[in-house]
Amino acid sequence: MQISRFCRLAAAAAGLLLAAACVGPPPPPPPPMNCCEVPWNYAEQADWATLSPCYFDCGWNREKPPGGEQSPIDFVNPRQQSLPAVDFSAYGKVPGLKSRNDGHTVRIDLPKGAASLRLDGMTYELLQFHFHQPSEHKIRGNARAMEIHFVNASEGGRVVAVGVFIKNGTSNAELAKIWKDLPKKKGDVVDVGEINLGALLPPRDRTSFRYAGSLTNPPCNQGFQWIFYHDAIDLSADDVQKFAAIFPGPDGNSRRVQPLNGRVVLTDVPRP
Repeated sequence: MQISRFCRLAAAAAGLLLAAACVGPPPPPPPPMNCCEVPWNYAEQADWATLSPCYFDCGWNREKPPGGEQSPIDFVNPRQQSLPAVDFSAYGKVPGLKSRNDGHTVRIDLPKGAASLRLDGMTYELLQFHFHQPSEHKIRGNARAMEIHFVNASEGGRVVAVGVFIKNGTSNAELAKIWKDLPKKKGDVVDVGEINLGALLPPRDRTSFRYAGSLTNPPCNQGFQWIFYHDAIDLSADDVQKFAAIFPGPDGNSRRVQPLNGRVVLTDVPRP
């Protein structure tokens, strides 16, 4: 999952952590404000935390201190209970969209106020959505062909990340609008037109897994609420391969699963 508006917060937090770690000698200078722009790739994801002070949170998985809440995860033995439904009625048709290759994924940014969801009485505006291949999250060790991340934020800065699996199947009319001309190189921007956001969600069963997690790429900020739907939407195998060709490599553009570190995953899936 990718989001950029929190990079300055990450820089400030990293500076405080570095200063607190120094006893005796003067503290190091604060990290540069562009520290979230330090290059990274999926082939060397185990080293993300060493690349920049802004990427400190990426190291929770390696150092394994208490409280690490990194994403993605494998959904194994979640706790079953009733969960509040998410209101996606404001996930409708949005015209004039563009897809962009940012060097790590194909991303579609939303105009301000174009779409939102409601959960527990709060409204979260949809900022952007993007794709990962293969799926970053797993169910009992099993990955799907791809996944979509919808990044939603409240006015107070709380983030709800909605994940949807994509499985090999038939062609998808809404995704076809993006796939007809995928941006193949970093910086490429392609007109997509109108997308019906609701058609990118599971059409019937909306049971889900929910947990506290993070961005799945640098700067790996924590404190996000994840809602990941159990059922998948379809995309043809040929279209999956078209995306894979843009982001080649053993990991594609996906982060490996992270340890739970004591977190509890909730689900309303009848037999997860």
